[in-house]
Amino acid sequence: ESAQQVRDRVSAFVRDSVASYAGKTHLVVCHGGIVRALLWHLLDVPYRAARYARSDNTSLSVFRFFRGAWHLERWNDTGHLIDSN
Repeated sequence: ESAQQVRDRVSAFVRDSVASYAGKTHLVVCHGGIVRALLWHLLDVPYRAARYARSDNTSLSVFRFFRGAWHLERWNDTGHLIDSN
């Protein structure tokens, strides 16, 4: 699957989810490639930048639609993880 195909799939998912559950909170559990595709699609971050955006395992990223535009509230937040050292 090409990067553009991933973005197209993410775009369709966002469109369908927003249409089906307008005004609701969505929780999406996915791998880093999809999170980066969301960054690329929702915020129009250039692909070359989005593809290198760090997305650690179990990190939280929060996108919010507010006043007609998507905003990034949190990216790659791992504050919920406890350091075992």
